[in-house]
Amino acid sequence: DQDEVDITLPILFKPVGTPLPESNYIASDADFVDYLTELMGGFAIPGFIKRMRQGRRYLVMGMRFTRDTERMLLSEISFGADTPAGWALIAKPTDKERRYLERLNFEIIEADVADFLAAAGVPAAEAA
Repeated sequence: DQDEVDITLPILFKPVGTPLPESNYIASDADFVDYLTELMGGFAIPGFIKRMRQGRRYLVMGMRFTRDTERMLLSEISFGADTPAGWALIAKPTDKERRYLERLNFEIIEADVADFLAAAGVPAAEAA
């Protein structure tokens, strides 16, 4: 029940799962197609996240925006974001990524996650 979510705690919302460090997805292909259909209809984001996302800024790391799916997700998640909407770490962004992120008011930082961790002082051995 969404009313029972403690929004004072950090919330990790990962609708596309993660391929690293090991492949970990929480939905079947059919479930993911259903999710995308709901996303296009505006129903895929839980209500408490829709309320929390207003006026927020986002840091996007390790995600490219060369495919429609990822662009649709970021557009929906960042709807109502502050200005700037946030930052995207992309070491070598394509022209398409630049145009898309500029339209959403995201600033591109031409670096990758390893660069971010190094700047934060995290030794490479700990980051692995």
